[in-house]
Amino acid sequence: MNKYNLTWIAFANKKRCRLTKAINTLVVISWRKLNVVLFYSYHPGQLHEIII
Repeated sequence: MNKYNLTWIAFANKKRCRLTKAINTLVVISWRKLNVVLFYSYHPGQLHEIII
């Protein structure tokens, strides 16, 4: 078990980006080495990813 706390909170500003709906319907957060990948879906059964 990793001794570091890997909890993150994702925020989206409605005035500056259009990803607010995607982050509100967040499905999975996946950790890949030092990258955070957010998987989101506008429609059930369809996943897209945001690499932060």
